[in-house]
Amino acid sequence: GFCGLATPPEGGAKTNVDKLKDRLVLFSANSSPSCMELANRIAERLGVELGKTEVYQDSNGETRIQIQESVRGKDVYIIQTISPDVNRCLMELCVMAYGCVTACARSVCGVLPYLPYSKQCKMRKRGSIVCKLIASLMCRAGETTRYVSIECVGDNGSSTLC
Repeated sequence: GFCGLATPPEGGAKTNVDKLKDRLVLFSANSSPSCMELANRIAERLGVELGKTEVYQDSNGETRIQIQESVRGKDVYIIQTISPDVNRCLMELCVMAYGCVTACARSVCGVLPYLPYSKQCKMRKRGSIVCKLIASLMCRAGETTRYVSIECVGDNGSSTLC
């Protein structure tokens, strides 16, 4: 079963796990085929369907997201791998997270295997801690937004994301 829990009780009653799965929506941002593959594998492992979205760039280069299902009252997870176009990937994630928040999602969590700009986590002469700026930008995408990253290079700024 899901998370190693037992099968549902007899009589068709929903278990707590089934209730959690009903509230879960998993999206893939559109950064690369590997992002879609990772999101599909996670969805399969959790026993949920991948949420439907349309992510594209307008002719002027702006990122546009259409969430094609209701997320009202749901716990949303957005999988985003980072491709060579790091800035586009960050905008996709932030725009999608903000869209979910404004569509009344219960919670939104961005899942990034690698946190962009995390190598720029130390103050340099006449420089800035870009990692802290990126963390702040991502958190401004919504008051209820959380982010999970697997590989953070430094801890100066990114450890206090929100």
